[in-house]
Amino acid sequence: MALTQSAWTDTTVDGQFISTCTVIATTNETDAYTLKTTTGLNPELPWKLIFHSIAAGDGQALPLEIYVGYSASFALSGQGASVVVTDGALFSQLYDDVRPAVGAGGALTFLMSPDTEVVDVVTTTNNPAKMQIPVAPRYAFNLNGGSALVATTHTFIIIQ
Repeated sequence: MALTQSAWTDTTVDGQFISTCTVIATTNETDAYTLKTTTGLNPELPWKLIFHSIAAGDGQALPLEIYVGYSASFALSGQGASVVVTDGALFSQLYDDVRPAVGAGGALTFLMSPDTEVVDVVTTTNNPAKMQIPVAPRYAFNLNGGSALVATTHTFIIIQ
């Protein structure tokens, strides 16, 4: 497995918290996941997730998932049916197939809020998608491919 993940990098732009993580997948992976988010994200406030990809992913539907972690040891590892979660759990699928939306260089935006009282919007026909998420110390994101992924770079950006 040659999955390469950067640590989340936190900055501030015009008073807004910005955290960025890149994941570089090769054709050896069926999943591409981030490392855990930093403690700079306030999980009690709404935030936005922007997902950007240089290429479309794999030949099948490519769902985007969110995991929640409850300790500093929270991590994802493995791939395919063997994705292992340490000190956390899969919360939900954020989007059913990111491929049509990101295509070659596109992006998706998600509104993430612990207080949103709306039905989750997770289909390819709705962007921005909306998700009510639990308050948790850490989060991670996974592109859950059904086959070998296309070798490409995926960028995850959080704005709060």
